[in-house]
Amino acid sequence: MWENRFFILSAPKSWTTSLYHYLQLHPEICMSSVKEPHFFSKDIIRESLSAEYKRNTWVDLWWYFSHTVLPNIHAAHISNTKHYERLFEHRKENQIFWEASTSYLFSKIASSEIYKKYPDAKFLVILRNPISRAYSHRAMAYRDWKTTKRMIESIQNDMTKEVRWRWQSHLYIEPWFYSSQLKRYFDLFPRSNFKIIFAEDLFKDKLTILNDISDFLWIKRTQLNDDKVYNSWWIPKYPFFNWIINKLWIMPYLRKLLTWEQIEKIKWFFNKKTSLINEEEIKFLNNIYKDEIQKLEKLLNINLNTRQ
Repeated sequence: MWENRFFILSAPKSWTTSLYHYLQLHPEICMSSVKEPHFFSKDIIRESLSAEYKRNTWVDLWWYFSHTVLPNIHAAHISNTKHYERLFEHRKENQIFWEASTSYLFSKIASSEIYKKYPDAKFLVILRNPISRAYSHRAMAYRDWKTTKRMIESIQNDMTKEVRWRWQSHLYIEPWFYSSQLKRYFDLFPRSNFKIIFAEDLFKDKLTILNDISDFLWIKRTQLNDDKVYNSWWIPKYPFFNWIINKLWIMPYLRKLLTWEQIEKIKWFFNKKTSLINEEEIKFLNNIYKDEIQKLEKLLNINLNTRQ
């Protein structure tokens, strides 16, 4: 039995946060109160996260689960089964359980952990152009004072780090190596349990993609009135302000005082969009990804050149 379990599989910066908010409005879907609980990524241990990552994203779990009604937050590393179940305690009868941890693709064991508990789970795979995804990822790191270097130098510096693991290094490049990551799931679950969409299509024609997802899940199509783009990338308008926020451990305290929506508004006010990626950076990234693109095309039996 499927038990109405539905997971997003995607790399970071692939529109998962926007999709989370859009589907949260669907009456037949129950979103986890933590968008990314990372529960099935058992090989990613909360206590081993880098100090830099903790400074930007740490959530006091005792504080969070002391709430009678759990507030919506972006991410937390949850290992306790009872805590994980509480993320869906607001679920109504017959609603689909849905969560969107971006670690589930990169984790080497999340696929098997999900299979052990929910062998009939279904998955929405979101693919994004690797060039724009990497650029967005680096822009977010720049905004959060994780790097002050230009894009190519940021990537080269990150690739020299001894620990090549998410939340220990930035991993600007690795999250898009989809072929080996998806194969772990394809080896366990039937292909019919997967729906593949492209982030660019969601941006261009949101309603059509949301209808396709509804059809995949056998739920009714519905008009979802939300045109906002969530967790978009920015660079600081006032760099010193961002430095204070990120270097002095202010974000963990703001999460206790403000809602997720209020924090997003603050980010929007103090940051701005930046210029597009340049030709040198595009060439650099194309050289990195050209072999992987061919592997992914073979795995999915699609032509990705038409989507450049």
